[in-house]
Amino acid sequence: MILIPRKVAVTISILTLILSLAGSFLYFSNKTYLYISKLEQKFSEIRNVYRTVSQLEEQGKQLEKVRSLIYNIQGTFADDEMTSAELKAKLEELLSEKVLAIDYLVIKSSFNEPLAFKKTAVKYTLVIRSSE
Repeated sequence: MILIPRKVAVTISILTLILSLAGSFLYFSNKTYLYISKLEQKFSEIRNVYRTVSQLEEQGKQLEKVRSLIYNIQGTFADDEMTSAELKAKLEELLSEKVLAIDYLVIKSSFNEPLAFKKTAVKYTLVIRSSE
């Protein structure tokens, strides 16, 4: 058995205590720093998500305005027979001036035969059905 003087043993135990406290402090401060940096990353992600949600809410409001504009348009347009020029004018009027959600568009012709290059008057019937 080896005998160690009391002063040396106390000095060794105090040094061990100081080194263990310093190591614990360094370990704790490192883990705290890592935790805070991860927390900052999460906060920045949350801020980005919040900004994205705000932008989507604004776009939703704009889409709601467009939707109300579409649904305020009259539901059905149907005209009797018209000539080619009248049909073209009517389609230009309907499709160029307004936003129109069309369920179906039917153009019927009074000329049921295959096109033979004849000068025959063709009458058209235009039916447009849109959502309300």
